[in-house]
Amino acid sequence: MDDKKLLTWLKCKQACKPGFAYLKRKKTFEDFYKDCPFGDHLIWLYARTNPEDKDILRRVKALQLKLTGAYGDRKYRQAIDNILNGDTDAPGGVSDDVCLWTLYDDSQSSCFVIWCLNKLPASAPLNVLMGNTEIEDIRKRAADVFRSEISLNAFNRVWLNEKNQ
Repeated sequence: MDDKKLLTWLKCKQACKPGFAYLKRKKTFEDFYKDCPFGDHLIWLYARTNPEDKDILRRVKALQLKLTGAYGDRKYRQAIDNILNGDTDAPGGVSDDVCLWTLYDDSQSSCFVIWCLNKLPASAPLNVLMGNTEIEDIRKRAADVFRSEISLNAFNRVWLNEKNQ
């Protein structure tokens, strides 16, 4: 896929500005996969290119969420353990919690980032993701979790199919 087609695809999929800028600098999905420091960007792109892989997406989200302090909270621990044990049925009350809803839903959002943001003061600016070192560290560790669970071939599969059409 040429650069122009990639940029058009990213705009069509409504990539966030930082993610768009980062992926724009990469020439291939392989470069993005190997170098991307943020687990939320990897989740977003994988969910859009491999929408049928819901179970693996939920597993990765659960593993990423486990990196946060969420695992110390009983409701999150139960949800994470359920998913890691293969049970993808959402428990009651999921719709009352955006983070849990994102974990179970087919959403392309990152539940671990939502959980982190919910722990910040309501007055925190929206660009706090770029300035909070604790969240930045979690995002980077979440990228490592993503790469340990999803191979480059799986990440590339749909993109390569679209590229060859």
